[in-house]
Amino acid sequence: HRDLHSFPTRRSSDLGDVNTQLAVNVPVGSTLAVRGSFNFVNRDGYLSDGTSDDRQRSGRLQILFQPSDQFSMLVRGDQEERLGAGSGSVLFPQQPGTSPWTGAVNPINTAALLAAAILPPFLVYTPGAGLPPAPGVTTGLLADSYTHDLQRNITAEINYDTGEGTITFVPAYRYSDNRYGSYSAGEPFVNESGFNQQSYELRFARNWHAIDLIVGGYYLNLNTTEGTQVYLSPIPGLSTNNHSVYGTRSWAPFGQATFHVTDAFRLIGGVRYTHEDRSLDADIIGLAPVLVT
Repeated sequence: HRDLHSFPTRRSSDLGDVNTQLAVNVPVGSTLAVRGSFNFVNRDGYLSDGTSDDRQRSGRLQILFQPSDQFSMLVRGDQEERLGAGSGSVLFPQQPGTSPWTGAVNPINTAALLAAAILPPFLVYTPGAGLPPAPGVTTGLLADSYTHDLQRNITAEINYDTGEGTITFVPAYRYSDNRYGSYSAGEPFVNESGFNQQSYELRFARNWHAIDLIVGGYYLNLNTTEGTQVYLSPIPGLSTNNHSVYGTRSWAPFGQATFHVTDAFRLIGGVRYTHEDRSLDADIIGLAPVLVT
């Protein structure tokens, strides 16, 4: 849009649910335009212990710069963050004195879990206890259930018409950091994962008589990490830890030709060569007390 516009919306309902959205178009002169959009969600948990909630904040910014018919640049950036207690669980069968919305962190449910356990109570984990970090792990299940996801993306598309054809450059960057802890699987666990990704595409397009030609190249650099810590018992140090690091490097030249035989019939041919290198570094550590006699 070349004119100034705003599109605010707001919705509220039960469980403290508030959803606010806003989009604004701002023209800055005849060659520059800016668009911003935002989203805010805040909802309490469905379960009594506060789990199964939804708290998120996100925003996107787009900038278009077009000083002439030959050159244009569009830049997009966005970020999304999710917070809260995360997914929860209920005890089945439902215990007397509880409701279908009674979460796992509840004295009645804790007593039922301990009564049904085969091991002594001091060897049984119960939701609500909270656990410190295991050796070598920076975070622990200090709160029984939590989630924190952060996503960032930025990309651009730059076009330049040379007169003989159009050169297009598309750089992109993605960042992700995901952390959550839960006991919904029966044993408390913490998971931390994330990645950094860079990609670049450069291509040249030309219309030549009845033929459309595209040639270009693509490059990808992706690094991923993932770690999981599972608590086997409230006894300090009794846990397992998995940690993995993945890497991907890829590059690919490509070309495509479209031949317009008639207005209703086309022939399309293309070729692409991809070279990819992958790496993996992983370890699994089991920590448990050892009795020496």
